[in-house]
Amino acid sequence: MRKCRRTRKACALDEQARLSDMEERNPGREAKERFERPAYQVSPLSLQARQLIRSQGRQLEHKSVTEYMRGRGVDRIGQEYSD
Repeated sequence: MRKCRRTRKACALDEQARLSDMEERNPGREAKERFERPAYQVSPLSLQARQLIRSQGRQLEHKSVTEYMRGRGVDRIGQEYSD
């Protein structure tokens, strides 16, 4: 027995009918209230958040290639840095 498949056109018509039904109905009072609230609530950052942002800013400091490699412990390509 073969499975009965729906055509693309039939699927598109069902989708269009479903969307038109949603358009005609009014959302409830609670749903309207959820969409009216501000997207982001403004509040001061916590100590942990400020420390995280500060540490990430330090990681983004720009260094030249040689400074970066020295910081990683490499003096020249293929050689370890020795003091």
